[in-house]
Amino acid sequence: MFSKNKAVIIPLFLTLVAFFSIASSNAQAMPSVTTGQAVLIGARNVNLYGNANPNSDKSSVWFEVGTTQSSLNRSYEQNAGNGTSSLLFDDVLINRQLNTTYYYRLVARNAHGIVFGETKSFTINSDGSLLSGNGSSNGFSNNYNPNS
Repeated sequence: MFSKNKAVIIPLFLTLVAFFSIASSNAQAMPSVTTGQAVLIGARNVNLYGNANPNSDKSSVWFEVGTTQSSLNRSYEQNAGNGTSSLLFDDVLINRQLNTTYYYRLVARNAHGIVFGETKSFTINSDGSLLSGNGSSNGFSNNYNPNS
């Protein structure tokens, strides 16, 4: 009787071990992002920087920019590839208004979800200098997983 049960349990155990080994070796994750600094590159032009890691899955990134944290507009989408290293991304904002605060963040997406970087801010002062904010929380989760 014991040998019958053993004959069923051992193959079942080996099948489960093989399944979880394959699943964990193919596991991929949501991308990771870090919103970088804003750099003044002309009288009213600003270059935004940020880093993204695709975490082994085909990913894309874009910046969101606006004059309020609740109304950010999406810039053009950039291909982030499917590697495992953090890559630098940038976007140039042309002819920004003086004495206006702009909010921005880097966003990344892959098949596992969307990740929002920290929302940061900058203002181009009337004297042409750039005032950068320390970043601010918008009260929302920085991760969105459509599979959960």
